[in-house]
Amino acid sequence: MSQYKPPTLQKVSTKELIKKIVRKSGFEEKTVSDISNYIFEEIIEELEQCHSVNIKDFGTFFVRATLPTRIFKFNPCQKLRYILGWSSIYKNRRKE
Repeated sequence: MSQYKPPTLQKVSTKELIKKIVRKSGFEEKTVSDISNYIFEEIIEELEQCHSVNIKDFGTFFVRATLPTRIFKFNPCQKLRYILGWSSIYKNRRKE
């Protein structure tokens, strides 16, 4: 009996993402790095207070408080569900 081996997933670091944004935007690396850090800090602060965070065209992060623990969840947007091959109502309509 053969065992299924999932493909090795490549990881992209924050530093690599920042470099890509710098190339596309033309902003300085420090500026992009600072802004991304502020964004992540704000998301974490909202989740610590059990507030959901919705990022348009990406998805919603939320915490479900179940005593005595809290459960972190992510609900991807329909477009991301479509890209990942999950159940989706998204229609792939590209603007030409």
